[in-house]
Amino acid sequence: GFTYTSIATGDSPVTGAVDRHYSADTSGGAITINLPALAGGNAGKEIRVKLKTAGNTLTLDGSSSETIDGSSTSYTLTIQNQAVTLVSDGSSNWEVI
Repeated sequence: GFTYTSIATGDSPVTGAVDRHYSADTSGGAITINLPALAGGNAGKEIRVKLKTAGNTLTLDGSSSETIDGSSTSYTLTIQNQAVTLVSDGSSNWEVI
């Protein structure tokens, strides 16, 4: 199962972990979640993120030059209740589901 983690502005930057659901409150300021490196047996592992309370940007930042959906090294959520699930390919890319 997934571990539920509530995060707010004071927690930023957050060190992301696989098999975790993040519920974010950006009403007090922007939040960055630094995604874990894709090597090390993370193939097929997921991270789920929901912008529960909006107000500022929630940024998911790939490790080093690792990509998100093959092109960008970051992904942003700005709309309340917007959510994304990322799945690791185990080498260099997080796929957006």
